[in-house]
Amino acid sequence: MRVLTAVRAFPPHGWIAFGAQLALLFAVNAVYEIGRALLEGDAAVATAHALDIVRAERALGIFVERDIQRLATDAPGWVMDTLIWTYRNCQRLITWSFVIWLYLRRNDHYRAVRNTIFAVDAIGLAGYFLYPTAPPRLTAGFGFVDSLDPLQENLRSSLVGSLTNLYAAVPSLHTAYALLFGIVGWRACRHLVFRVAWACYPGLVVLATVATGNHWLLDAVAGAAALGVAALVASTISRRLGAATRPAAPPDLAARSAEP
Repeated sequence: MRVLTAVRAFPPHGWIAFGAQLALLFAVNAVYEIGRALLEGDAAVATAHALDIVRAERALGIFVERDIQRLATDAPGWVMDTLIWTYRNCQRLITWSFVIWLYLRRNDHYRAVRNTIFAVDAIGLAGYFLYPTAPPRLTAGFGFVDSLDPLQENLRSSLVGSLTNLYAAVPSLHTAYALLFGIVGWRACRHLVFRVAWACYPGLVVLATVATGNHWLLDAVAGAAALGVAALVASTISRRLGAATRPAAPPDLAARSAEP
């Protein structure tokens, strides 16, 4: 009986609330994935924007994506294998695992992270619509290699592929999510090893996106900026909703608090 009671009480706020949160996350993610696919921009415009980014990075002295990819390619095979695995799994497997762990084990952090994810997804969709940008792997003339699909045979060959937006480079939500999880992971984890691992995670993700030819460095900068705006929006909405739902003070108490 005690075991059954413990199982029923395990998720914070109960199993129904946990299921409702999972359903909400899946629904918002589905809307994001479909919306991103529908917002794919024109190839010529996206390529022109990519060239603008190259010019900007050269002016800033940070056009190093090609060198980073070559270093990763020339390194022992496990290096690129690790970066490819990271890129393929950071937005789904790692994201879902982290969010579920956060809900179950560090629930006081969950609501802010959930709301920030929703806000950064909305900002990402706006960016894909307003500034479609080709990633390095689809920008000819610079020697980039598509490490994930060298022959580009799988771009549209599956259900997941059909929902891909080829020109959703700006902002990099890979960077936004990774930075969010790195900050929260550092704060929420209790063991130093895990805290350090999460602190290093954003750098690993940015390296993976660049080495695989899927993002420019300025995409990562835009992703970090998107996260900052999303966190501000989410916290502002949360405060206002909290103030709106907070019960008003009794008239006599309000009057006494206003007395000098």
